[in-house]
Amino acid sequence: AVYIFLGVSILCDSHLCPALDKLCDYLKMPTALAAATFISFGSSAPEIIISTLGAQTNKTELSIPAVLVSALIAFGAIPPMVVWAAGDLKLRVGGVIRDALAYVIALVLFIMYNQGPEINASHASSLIVVYLLYLVVVYVTGTDEEEQDKEVTHPSSAATDLERSLLDKTNGHSADGSEEEDEESGPLLTALSMPFERLFELSIPQGPILAFAMSIAWLCGLSYAVMVMAEGVATRWSISKTTAGITLLAWGGQLPDALAAVSLAKSGKPDEAIIQAIASQVINVSIGLGMPIAVSDVIQGKPMVTQNRKAILLIALVVLASIVLYLASIAPASLTFCRQRSSRKEPLTGMITKMRAIVLVVAFIICYSVSIAFAEKARPVWALP
Repeated sequence: AVYIFLGVSILCDSHLCPALDKLCDYLKMPTALAAATFISFGSSAPEIIISTLGAQTNKTELSIPAVLVSALIAFGAIPPMVVWAAGDLKLRVGGVIRDALAYVIALVLFIMYNQGPEINASHASSLIVVYLLYLVVVYVTGTDEEEQDKEVTHPSSAATDLERSLLDKTNGHSADGSEEEDEESGPLLTALSMPFERLFELSIPQGPILAFAMSIAWLCGLSYAVMVMAEGVATRWSISKTTAGITLLAWGGQLPDALAAVSLAKSGKPDEAIIQAIASQVINVSIGLGMPIAVSDVIQGKPMVTQNRKAILLIALVVLASIVLYLASIAPASLTFCRQRSSRKEPLTGMITKMRAIVLVVAFIICYSVSIAFAEKARPVWALP
């Protein structure tokens, strides 16, 4: 399963994301929308495909926890990794709150729907609407920041950081970048990657549309194989399928984002590294959970009934707690706004120091352990009755 996820990472980074980037250029999409739609989809494709297969094959006890715990990793584990790789991290609070709030709204809606007897197309559609509203906000803030940057020089901006981070991840396969990756990966990883690279080069055409279609086909096949293997691991090791989802599937889906975030941080773009990891979670919880349910209900006429409703609720609450801790770790560096010569206000910034990163790591370990305990029905004494 781990080796297959290596293939998924190669597929997304070397073929799917570049194909989506070319599609954006072909469609002449604004940069903000391109980053929050096609490019973000390329970053979130493994989780979205796993969620889709889970809804269609009635394996939601694997897929939904995997999507939720992917956010736990993004909010609790990836920021400390970036701080460890690049030092203290300065972020603009506006972009952080925007992405976190969009995720929280979609997650709270899903929690509410999951407590009912079933999740139907109308419920799922509201999750999709949240994502569409998020796109509007991204586009508006992106336009405002671009206009502001014409008058005032900023080191970074909340909206343009999102665009640059996702686009940098997509375009991060230049000759120099490839040489550095080969040097850092070592001979073992290079040897393990070679069969996948050769297979994808032979089977995926060059045109963006055909490359996208073939990449999705490969991704579906590999993701289904991973889900089958995760079920096998759960049976052999006598663990719940939910635990298999939040370990094998969640880490497998987030490992490429974690590696990309560390790579961006080492290349001098730590703020963009955080933003690309967090922004991709919005599409995971809204489109990744909403679209498969809506399509299944409309086409098959079968609303989704989750098989591990209680565990999903408890894990979702743990994810919400991790988001609160993440936001608390980015306390504003200054509570006052500074006036620029253009009479515009300087956006509020926050700092993740090494000490705060350590606190995040400890909190992540606790939250992740609690999630596994909930998945195995080994509830702590303070858990909900």
